[in-house]
Amino acid sequence: MYRGFRQEMSTEAGTTCCLALIRCKQQMEDALLSLQAVENTETIRQQILSVHAQLEEMHEQVRVRVAKQHLAQPA
Repeated sequence: MYRGFRQEMSTEAGTTCCLALIRCKQQMEDALLSLQAVENTETIRQQILSVHAQLEEMHEQVRVRVAKQHLAQPA
């Protein structure tokens, strides 16, 4: 169920903020994998997935902002 996370993430070079968000998402993914072996954790896993999605949205916003800044710089 949670296996796709690692494959979709790259080792992009980015801002300190991006790297921090990537680390946070990785920790959430590790928690999800660990909790798969524990009974009655569906609610907490859904909460972790929700936080992961929020972190991904924040990461996307940073990527867009950085891309716009690069485009705005003179060549």
